[in-house]
Amino acid sequence: MISIDDSSSKTTMEIDRLSFSSMDEFRARMYQCRTSDTKSSIDFGPQASLMSSCSDIDYQNDPILRYDLRDYKPTKADGDVTVYEAAGYEEYIPDENLATLLNARGEVEIGGVIYKISKTGTYYFDKKLEAVFIDSYAAFEECEGEKVDTLVYKLSDGIYRYATFELEDYQIYYDSEYYDEPDLEEDVEALDGRILESEPASLASTKSLPPMYSYLAAINWADYPRYCSDAKTWAGKIIQSLFGRNKAFDYKFTNKRKFQSKFYYYDYLFWSSIGVSTKMLKKQFLGWKQMEVSEIFNGWGNIIIEIDMKGHAPKMPEGMWPAATTIKNYNDVTKKDEVVAVVLGLNITESQLLSGLKSGFESLASIVYRQTHSNIAAADRVFIMYPNKIFLIFPPNGEYVTKTSKNNCIFCEDYSLSFSLDLLNLPSGWIKWLKAIGFSTWNLPNVKLVSGEVRTAVNYDGRVGAMSIYKK
Repeated sequence: MISIDDSSSKTTMEIDRLSFSSMDEFRARMYQCRTSDTKSSIDFGPQASLMSSCSDIDYQNDPILRYDLRDYKPTKADGDVTVYEAAGYEEYIPDENLATLLNARGEVEIGGVIYKISKTGTYYFDKKLEAVFIDSYAAFEECEGEKVDTLVYKLSDGIYRYATFELEDYQIYYDSEYYDEPDLEEDVEALDGRILESEPASLASTKSLPPMYSYLAAINWADYPRYCSDAKTWAGKIIQSLFGRNKAFDYKFTNKRKFQSKFYYYDYLFWSSIGVSTKMLKKQFLGWKQMEVSEIFNGWGNIIIEIDMKGHAPKMPEGMWPAATTIKNYNDVTKKDEVVAVVLGLNITESQLLSGLKSGFESLASIVYRQTHSNIAAADRVFIMYPNKIFLIFPPNGEYVTKTSKNNCIFCEDYSLSFSLDLLNLPSGWIKWLKAIGFSTWNLPNVKLVSGEVRTAVNYDGRVGAMSIYKK
């Protein structure tokens, strides 16, 4: 543990770090953090976490933080800026619960290995090499390193970096009513604080509907841009199949107002996150800053996640008929009831499954009904079980947030079967096989995002902007 001692400065937080004996212990803490109403790092994270204020940390005397915050120029107008905000971690760790468990350097220790997330990827090394890493961190960030494996680069003996992020140029769409705002001195806060004098009739008419229904979800999406997040080169497709993409798209209302959306899959080696993030931004003298808008909607459809079972998975029972069941399960993470479906022994190949889903979730539901006589059409999550892999499918859904500057929806982060197997109405042979997978051979994460589409929309001052992002 590194302690910063500077008698000439004010009292600052000690830069500690959480330590876990195993991945399972870390996942348990992550789950605890996700299911609690308390989001404070005091309860779950280190004393000085990414969510700590820069003013509470003597970052100038810490080699790692001094580099990570080299572009940060504090001003009185900034208020209480966190390391998470100042170092740009919002782009690379959209899951704030994960950020809460990392120290101010973006580190966590698991099984004697230190993992450090930076803009260039995820470093990992034995904790005995910590002093070497600290001394050379700035140099490591500026060099590519020696490629020793797929997406793995050696920086020094025993110190490696996994290429979590693949950065690309942003693609920008200009609203049909886009205009240039004059560069005049203006009362920015007064401008940004405007409230719609009257709501659109469509918004007022949907107030009695369930929370997930937003008038933004009912817009004509064909009128707005649609982007593909896939790589455009042969080499790029190899990379994306391994760890997904990190690609953002902008929708500009004016030259000073835009929203940005990203359909992401981040693999940090010790944790993974798949989701969509949307944030509204305003241009300021030193760059772009988040601003509040009336509403931000994130929707998704047919998200398909492939989970490979490592090791020697137990053989599926022979002579069993295809089976499917649905249960209503309380999700401790979302704190909502959800309908979960499990399908086993389906008589279609993996390629036929993926091809069929391109026609819509209804196509899969129809196949399952014909083979099992079970209706999964109302499921919120569907597990399709194959001998050596599992497909986790999220049917079309969505959520919106009002009076906010961003909306981040994580489809999947803990890929376990988070429900009681005893509740499943399945033959005993299938139950026995599921329990064997869940408790002996399912070594996660070993996951990739196969395909899906997200749709995002923003109500900015009575004007609607939207986009779709899909992965083939």
